[in-house]
Amino acid sequence: MLTNGIIFIIGIIAIPFIFVVIVTLIKSLDNRKKMRMKADLYLKALEKGVELPEDVLEMPKKKHVSLKTGILLTSAGLGIILFMFLVAPEGMEIKTAATGLVPLFLGLGFLVVYFVFKKQGIPDEED
Repeated sequence: MLTNGIIFIIGIIAIPFIFVVIVTLIKSLDNRKKMRMKADLYLKALEKGVELPEDVLEMPKKKHVSLKTGILLTSAGLGIILFMFLVAPEGMEIKTAATGLVPLFLGLGFLVVYFVFKKQGIPDEED
């Protein structure tokens, strides 16, 4: 009976790590496929003697989405705090509402990044 509980706890702890490995593997395979397709396109263009535009082979520039992400995370954090405060047992309101602090502070961090980037002239995706 005790070993079943330990196996269950280890499984619960391992699931997020396994998920991250799977997502990373899928993203890596997708990037590899895109790079292979670009290489094939470049080789075919060389064989036919056609010049490709330079922007075809360039990697897309990363866009900052800090404003949208910051607003969404801050709103989610405030929503979690409000919900947990309302459904918490008596005397535990603050402790249960604290679960929303992580997304709240992440959202505030994204908003700070947005305003710092804006001040430095780095454009956000929405700008």
